Order: sequence, then structure tokens, then C-alpha cells
Amino acid sequence: MSKLILIAAIFTILAGTLGAESYRMGVAVAAELAGDVTCKDFFKHVIDSPVVFPGLYWEVMFDHLGLGMTYFGKFNRIGDEETGCEWQFDWIGSLDLRYHFTKEDFLDPFVEFGLGCAGRVEFPAAGSHSDREAYRRNLQFLSLFFQAGGGIAFRFDSLHAGLRLLYRIMNEPVPGTVYEVYPLYRLQSVVFAGVSF
Repeated sequence: MSKLILIAAIFTILAGTLGAESYRMGVAVAAELAGDVTCKDFFKHVIDSPVVFPGLYWEVMFDHLGLGMTYFGKFNRIGDEETGCEWQFDWIGSLDLRYHFTKEDFLDPFVEFGLGCAGRVEFPAAGSHSDREAYRRNLQFLSLFFQAGGGIAFRFDSLHAGLRLLYRIMNEPVPGTVYEVYPLYRLQSVVFAGVSF
């Protein structure tokens, strides 16, 4: 049943994109920031952030509205002999709705709202686990979050680049699960660049 719902959701999104005016996609880098960052030391916190995620994004445009998704993820080698886990993977993904104040100008300021999921899974070393239940236990954190923010993009014909700043309004456990909430920071700063067509 869950596979059927996923397939239906994918086809719904694909069908909706057929009437889009333009498409955007590219790469992004996010720095997670603590909530006590001040304007004075904002850039220092971004550069020194210990939690940096590479990622990808896409967006389809309908007039001034944009609908898209952003995916961030990174592997960390942990080599935990006690649990037999060698790697961990952290991810932050969101479905984003944006309102762009301009359509064809060089400067493209926007506001956005997003609903997303974040988590961490640990991978055992090759041959250390064979049963499916062991892999299921290696999901360490899982949470749903809601965020709002804004940013500005700079357009150069079919290329664009910009900055986003997001505030996490909510970060809660996934209903019906027993996993701990992923320890998201309150603020996320994103630098992105990509193509438009």
C-alpha cells in the first residue's frame, strides 16, 4: 500500500510540472546554525559551522509560485567497534513552496515555507549483520519539521545563484514511530547555484 501511495504522489507531482513555465535545478551547501546567532557574527558562524551538508534541489515555476524539493545528505565514517557500524548517513530533505517577487529580473527575492524529514542511519561493516531487523535497528533518529524563511537569487540568463536563510518552526517525532527526534539546529543557511530552462 505504501508503494502505491508513493507512486501516486510521484505521478501527481510530475503531472503538475507539465504546465510549469520554467524549471530550476542545481547544487547547494547548507550550514546548520544554533539559534543564538547574532547579525554581527552571522558569517563567522556560517564558516565555522561543524554541521555542513552538500545537496541538490529542483523547482518548477508557475508564474510567481515555485514548488520544489531540497535534499541534503552526508556520510560520516564512525568505525564503532561496539556496534559493528562503520558509517553513518545524515539527511535533511524538504518539500518547498516559494513565492518569487519578480519573474525575469536580475535580482530574485523570495519567501518560502517547507515541510521536511530529517534522520540518521548507521551502516554496519560488510558481513557484520545479515538479518533485516539489525538494519532496521540502525535507524538512529527520525523527525518531521516545518520551516520558513527567505532568500535572494541572482540570475544570469540560464544560470542562477543565491542565498537562503531558514528558521525551523517545528521539529517533532514521526507519529507512530519510536525513533528519537533528529537534533536539527534552529537556523539553516544555504548557498545554491544551478541552471534554469
